[in-house]
Amino acid sequence: MTGNNKNSALIGAVLFHVILILILIFSTLSTPPPTFPDPEGITVDIGMDETGMGETEPLFNPNPEPITPVTETETEPVSEPEVADNSPLTQEDDSPTEEEIRKEKELAEKKK
Repeated sequence: MTGNNKNSALIGAVLFHVILILILIFSTLSTPPPTFPDPEGITVDIGMDETGMGETEPLFNPNPEPITPVTETETEPVSEPEVADNSPLTQEDDSPTEEEIRKEKELAEKKK
């Protein structure tokens, strides 16, 4: 290839890509964002309050019954006397000690 062909190929490729990028930029910037007819948002039906599902719509009660506050009687907590246990915490070991093993051997020898 000659130097003239390389230069013209490079210029053609650069121009093609520049034009392609400009077309993509202007086509995406000129598209207006979609407008929604209801400016308050979308209504979502989540069903009944307790379960969050169902096909029945909850009815609006314009005059709800007033809620009466429940008065609770205060009860004093009964405190149990704390028993102080000053004994050290030890791990119970059920394995026989050397002295017990020796005594068992002596008893076994006497029985023979």
